[in-house]
Amino acid sequence: MPYKSKYSKNINKLVKWAKEVKQITVVFATGQVDRYMPEDRLIIINEAQTGENQLHTLLHEVGHSMNRETGSELAYRYGKYQLLAKSDETGKPIKSYAYRVQLLDEEMQAWKNGKELAEGLGIKLDDRAYENCAAKCIMSYIDWAAEREWNAPA
Repeated sequence: MPYKSKYSKNINKLVKWAKEVKQITVVFATGQVDRYMPEDRLIIINEAQTGENQLHTLLHEVGHSMNRETGSELAYRYGKYQLLAKSDETGKPIKSYAYRVQLLDEEMQAWKNGKELAEGLGIKLDDRAYENCAAKCIMSYIDWAAEREWNAPA
């Protein structure tokens, strides 16, 4: 992060927690797409966002890791998100509406996990701002999931 914002303390707290508890490295880079890369234990956050959005996005990306925690990993692979797990293994999205619905559900759960994590770590959020950020991101997935064309990018 090139500057200090009023969110820096909480971002740093979350980065430290991700490293110590989840063994996940967080990297801030300009022009990168925010994402969690489970195989690399890495989260990328676009630092061109506002400090508030960086915090929200980081909570969400850590939330993805919580969907794959020990105990829920089996559920991820063989239960609720089995099509996502199959897609992870093959490296290709599955051309089905069921896959799209699972992806949408997993995204929504990651936002919920992020909010619960913030509460657990004593990170005070502007709930309305967090929900608006989540809704905007989720709506992009809803638009994609409703797309009738199978080649629409995920």
